Amino acid sequence: MHWLELHIDTTHDGLDPVTALLSSLGIDNVMIDDEEEFRSFLEETRPHWDYVDEALEREMRGKSRVTFYLLAGDAGLAKLAEVRIALQELKESRSDCGTLLLTLENVQDADWETSWKQYYKPFTVGEKLAVTPDWEPYTADDGRCVVTLEPGAAFGTGQHETTYL
Repeated sequence: MHWLELHIDTTHDGLDPVTALLSSLGIDNVMIDDEEEFRSFLEETRPHWDYVDEALEREMRGKSRVTFYLLAGDAGLAKLAEVRIALQELKESRSDCGTLLLTLENVQDADWETSWKQYYKPFTVGEKLAVTPDWEPYTADDGRCVVTLEPGAAFGTGQHETTYL
C-alpha cells in the first residue's frame, strides 16, 4: 500500500486549531511534534536522565508540527484537497497559527513488526563463540560454538554489554 504522509507546520498556539480542523474533516489519528511540550517533558523528567541527544534537541528546535497519513489514491487526494481549502480558511481567520505550510511525502507500507530483523546479523564474541538469530544461517567453520537466539523483548539480541559478557 502507498500512503501520503502529510505535515502541517504551525505554532504551539496553532496546534489545537489545526488538530480540531483535521478532526472536523474526519482525520483524528495525528502525531504532534512540539518544542514546548518537548522542553516541558525534559524539565519534568530531569531527575531521570543525564543526557539528551543534541541531534534530537536540534530537530525539535522551533518545531510545532502535525503529521497525519492518508491512503494514496483518489479518496486520499480528495481529502487532501479538503485539508488545503480548510487550512487556507484557517490561515485567513487566525494569525496565531504560523505558516500552516503543508508538505507531502509518499510512503511505502512496510512490515514494521519484523523489518528490524534485517539489521540483526550474526556476530562473534571472543575467540570461541558466535551468536546468530534463529532466522539467519551461520556455519561455524572456524570451530566456534554457535549460540542461536530468537531475539525479542525478554532476552534482547545478545549485544548488550551485560549479555555479551
